[in-house]
Amino acid sequence: MNRFNAFAFVAFAVPCVATALLTPERYNFLTYWTLLLHLASFASRTAAFSATPSRILHSASFVGAFAVLAGYALVSVGGVVGFGSWYSWETAVSKSSNTFFAVLVRSIYEHVWPCVAVVIETWLNADALRRCYVGCRLGSSLAVGLATYFGFGIIWQTTCASSSENAMTIYLQPDVFSTSSILGHVGIDAAGLEEDFVFVKVQQILMLSTAACMFVYVIGPFIVAQTKVE
Repeated sequence: MNRFNAFAFVAFAVPCVATALLTPERYNFLTYWTLLLHLASFASRTAAFSATPSRILHSASFVGAFAVLAGYALVSVGGVVGFGSWYSWETAVSKSSNTFFAVLVRSIYEHVWPCVAVVIETWLNADALRRCYVGCRLGSSLAVGLATYFGFGIIWQTTCASSSENAMTIYLQPDVFSTSSILGHVGIDAAGLEEDFVFVKVQQILMLSTAACMFVYVIGPFIVAQTKVE
C-alpha cells in the first residue's frame, strides 16, 4: 500500500464524514460531492482495485479537482467585484461567521488540496498510475475523465441543485455577470434567457478546459510514454 495514497484517503475521509455529521447542508454543493469522488478514487488505488474502475475514478477525480478550482476562481472574482473582498463574499455565501484564517483554511482544503493531492500522486505513486493506464490512449482517457465528471455534475444538479435559484443567486455574483448585462454590452437581446445562462456556460467552459489542459500536461506523459513502448 502506497503511504501517500493511504494518507490522502484519510485526509478526504475524515473531513467528509465530519461534514456529513455536522454540516450536511454542504453536500448541496458540487464541491463536496467532488470530495467524495476523490475519496473513492484514492480508495480504489489504496485497496488495489482492478485497472478499469480505478482508471475511470482517477480520470474523473483529476478532472474534478481542477474543474472545481477553476469554477471557484471565477465565482471568487465575482465575489470580490460584488462584495469588495473575498472574505466578505465567502462568509456571505457559506453563511459563516468564522475568522478569516478558518475560512481560508477550509477553502484551501476544499479547492486547492485536491489538486495538490492528484499531482503529488503522480510523483509518489507513479507505478500504480501507469498500471491504470496500460493500453490506453491520451485522447480516449481524457474523454472518459471529462464525460464521467460531466455526468457526475449532471447527477448532482438533478439531485441537489435548487430549481428556484440560479447560479448568480446561489454564488452571490454581481449584476455585471448577468446575461442581460453581458449581452446588452454587445447589443444582443437577452429575452427568454435565464440571467445565469452566460455565466454558467462560461464557467462550464472554463472548468472543463482547465481540467483538460492539466490532464494532458500531468497525466499525458504517463500515457504517451507507454504508447511509445507499445
